[in-house]
Amino acid sequence: MKPAPAARAFPTAEGFLDARPVAELLAYIDDRGLSGTLTLTSPTGVEDASVTFRDGKVVRARTRVPSPLGTALYELGLVEPDALDRALRELAAGKGALLGEILLAHKALTAEVLAIGLAEHYTRKLVSLFALPAATRFAFYEHTDHLASFGRADVSVSVGRAVVRGLRDTFDAQAGRANDALDRVGERPLVLAGYVEGAPTFGLVEALADLEMSEDEERVAKELSCPAVLPPRRATREGLLRTRVVYTLLLLRRARIATVSPENEALRHASMKFRAPSPLRPPSVAFPVSGVREKVEPPPAAVRDVRREADDPGKRVAPRETERGPRADVAADPTLARLKARGLLRRGELRAALALVVELRSLTPGKDAELETMYGYCVGMTREDLQSREEARSALRRGCELSPRSGEALYRMALFERKEGQLASALRTLREAVDVDPHHVDAARELRLFGMRVASGMDPARAMSPPHGIPAVKDPRKE
Repeated sequence: MKPAPAARAFPTAEGFLDARPVAELLAYIDDRGLSGTLTLTSPTGVEDASVTFRDGKVVRARTRVPSPLGTALYELGLVEPDALDRALRELAAGKGALLGEILLAHKALTAEVLAIGLAEHYTRKLVSLFALPAATRFAFYEHTDHLASFGRADVSVSVGRAVVRGLRDTFDAQAGRANDALDRVGERPLVLAGYVEGAPTFGLVEALADLEMSEDEERVAKELSCPAVLPPRRATREGLLRTRVVYTLLLLRRARIATVSPENEALRHASMKFRAPSPLRPPSVAFPVSGVREKVEPPPAAVRDVRREADDPGKRVAPRETERGPRADVAADPTLARLKARGLLRRGELRAALALVVELRSLTPGKDAELETMYGYCVGMTREDLQSREEARSALRRGCELSPRSGEALYRMALFERKEGQLASALRTLREAVDVDPHHVDAARELRLFGMRVASGMDPARAMSPPHGIPAVKDPRKE
């Protein structure tokens, strides 16, 4: 058995918060799994805080700014007020026991409930450190516990929640460092740390639940479920929110720079915020001479624009029924083309997505649930003639039949039914989508918004919001 490391009388690292803010200190200790005590001292020499870590987790904390455990337990509703009052009176009597021990002895709560309260208690203490001035001196004593006599160390708390809350409250002071960090990232794609190419992504945002992010923060984090390049930063509310969330995720190692092979470089364009590259070639391939380009990429055969055919239904043909086969690049790498189509669909560029989906469907006509769903949705949302709407409905139904457990197929069907004015059917389909896939964020949000609108007194026929870019159905009774 290895002996325990010797305690250090001198700090392993020291400095000032203007060079190493609290968020960076906590994230570094967490990432390296360090054990020891972090002390923070004011410019006047008064100790503002001491925090003991074990393997990167907080086990004890003492701050000059009071943050009582009883307050956290009461505000979280973990203890009855009368029981808390009795415990506080006993604590004030000076019997030597700690508040948590007194509550456990009186059976006012269980050890598991006390652990929840202590986690919130330590988190609040850490958040208070973010308000310390930049001239505060920090020192870290590795393998040393300065708070050995200051309570028990039965609970270890991650610093993630404290960093999220602290940056949320004090981001104005950290905006410069955040912008510098994102400038170093540049145009390289970012992705959540748990992302694996080809694996499902619906659980990546749920894996951030321990950070207790707000709904808006989770929405921004969802943009990094697939590799994506950050948009130009703007001094708007949305722009500052994105900068803060991405900086926080990078700081806590919950996001990383995506490693994308050249043949799959279009993965970075899966974000709804960016225009996908030309589907003819990966964006990294460029030819300075047009003659070389013509040799490598022969021009495609002329294709009739069926959208401009005569209105006679007998002369209308679906795009997949044209005389040519699939484009060479789609046939060579259908996975890449599918990823591009998904990105276009998420951004709402339905006509561009439809062009790719038509090519992909020609490879497996009527056999791929995802392609049938995408084709039906794009056709139904972009065309108004009766034949196209019926074709869209048939394709969406095939998608649901081929994959009856697909929440995405049911969600797209619900949006199409909403556009067609079939509100009752759309609501049933939306509920079924949430039942089938509780992790489908868009379907769950739409269903929740519907319930909120109805509860506020809105007409149920108008409570279900239309898809983005689709006008709401007019009520002829109110014309």
